[in-house]
Amino acid sequence: MRKRIATWILIRALLLTVVVWFLLTEINTRGEIESEKALRTSESALKSEASAALPNSFADMKFSFRKRNSFRSVAPKRTALVIQQAVPIVVEELKERIALPFDIQVVFAECGDPDSYYDEDTHEITICYELIDAYYYLFSRTLKTRTARNDAAKGAIVSMFLHEVAHALIDGWDLPFTGREEDAADQFSTLLLINGMPDGDQMALNGARSFKLLADLEENQRKDYSDPHSVDEQRFYSTLCLVYGHRPEKYEYLVKNGTLPSERAAQCEEDYARLNKSWQTLLAPHVVSRHHATNTRGALLGRAALALAYALKYPDEVSAMVLLAPAAYADDDGSLLLRSTIKAPIVGDLSLLLGKSILGRAHLETSSGSSLFPATPAR
Repeated sequence: MRKRIATWILIRALLLTVVVWFLLTEINTRGEIESEKALRTSESALKSEASAALPNSFADMKFSFRKRNSFRSVAPKRTALVIQQAVPIVVEELKERIALPFDIQVVFAECGDPDSYYDEDTHEITICYELIDAYYYLFSRTLKTRTARNDAAKGAIVSMFLHEVAHALIDGWDLPFTGREEDAADQFSTLLLINGMPDGDQMALNGARSFKLLADLEENQRKDYSDPHSVDEQRFYSTLCLVYGHRPEKYEYLVKNGTLPSERAAQCEEDYARLNKSWQTLLAPHVVSRHHATNTRGALLGRAALALAYALKYPDEVSAMVLLAPAAYADDDGSLLLRSTIKAPIVGDLSLLLGKSILGRAHLETSSGSSLFPATPAR
């Protein structure tokens, strides 16, 4: 009798073992399926976020330097060479901030008159050699050294070039604006220069100074108020106001020496903030950053490191991959994953420390370089 009971118990135990084995196999299989789904979801999220970080345009700016028949003297020829070297550098900086709507040809050519302009039909920006000459001789009235004249003429030409770029962007991206397009183009040029462009503040100031010198030359001439451009005196003070409003402490001397009237200076910080925000909004869909894709990958690497550390610590938990891996991409700051991982001993603590350092640095860099015109200037 006892042998029969022992045999019965053994059979039952074997049957229970088989059932448990099948159940565990089923759970593991389902867990693998769910894990695979979660990984596919995470991979999709990674691809979506990475795609969003990539530039939305492969358009470019190309240069053409047409032969000039003659220069009035050697000095303007040297100035032209300085400017021809400076403008492509500015273009490279521009392309790392803004996606162009189409290929733009930048042409240096003889025009017969000192001018620069954008052609909507051909998508060409033309900078006339005569304009370079005009700026060189304009600044020679107040600047004695050749180097100073070259630098001033370079700043004025770059300011005018970015003015024409603004026309191209308004045309290509169909940007809405209130007021006159010429005023909007002036604002774009100045804001782009003073928000992180190398030597941008000085180039903007030289652009403003050129308007003042032209206004002084034409003091006794009748002004054409039907011109779509503001008069030179207005363009001078409008540019100066944005430069001062961007960094009032640095440029307080402009008010103290009377260059910028105190009544106008009192409004400049507000004007800068308002116009800067307006252009941020207009160009937000077209902004790119050379750091953005790198920083996005850095942030994702931090989140992935935390998820991997948790999974290694708890390899038998389906939740490690099924529940926490999607959470790694759920919040911009990875807070869901951080809250889960902080409970894990030793490995979790170390991964949290590592993840915080990676995530913190990546998000700090992204926040400082994600906008075209930073909201808060560096002092």
